[in-house]
Amino acid sequence: LLGQVATPSMRATLKYFWVVCALLVVQVMLGVVTAHYGVEGQHLYGIPLSDWAPYAVTRTWHVQLGILWIAVAWLATGLYIGPAVSNHEPKGQKLGVDILFGAVVFVLVGSMIGQWLGVMQKLGLAENFWLGHQGYEYTEMGRLWQILLFVGLLLWLFLVGRSMWPALRRPDEGRHLLVLFFLSATAITLFFAAGLMWERQTHLSIASYWRWWVVHLWVEGFFEVFA
Repeated sequence: LLGQVATPSMRATLKYFWVVCALLVVQVMLGVVTAHYGVEGQHLYGIPLSDWAPYAVTRTWHVQLGILWIAVAWLATGLYIGPAVSNHEPKGQKLGVDILFGAVVFVLVGSMIGQWLGVMQKLGLAENFWLGHQGYEYTEMGRLWQILLFVGLLLWLFLVGRSMWPALRRPDEGRHLLVLFFLSATAITLFFAAGLMWERQTHLSIASYWRWWVVHLWVEGFFEVFA
């Protein structure tokens, strides 16, 4: 990999990592603000910040960005590794990487705006479930954004799979490891679907059960695969 010549799609992943850096900085800043609310109540060094960004908003954004910057880094890593291990750049791969990037940014910005609208009670109950804040930690984003994120993961899996396909078919000693990697990436994508198993009026015990699977299977699964 050290001597690898980057393909156009591999170079296109660079903007993912710039977004990762930006999200990490914003997440840290939101953590500072959220923690400071425990000291000064409704203010930030005398500024009435809670009037437009109350604790529920800053904490939601802080937790969500912690998941999303890690996930975006994983997406970019998978997209970079695919052509690197196969020495094959599928036709239209860069376009797919760019489209996925736009989709990720759209879901990121849209979900954060929706969460703010939901916490500020500017949405009805049904609209809040679909576009605003579902109310469960680690699955705060509205159901529509959650579905779009799942579609994005499917697109990511397709892009990674098509770029790795020549290496998966090649009968060498590294094939088994690559097959395991791709199966793990497939499982991670499907694990996220557990977060779609409840509805707006599902009993808390059932909804929390499926939320637990999202946290432990999807989030921890990423760590196990890419660590």
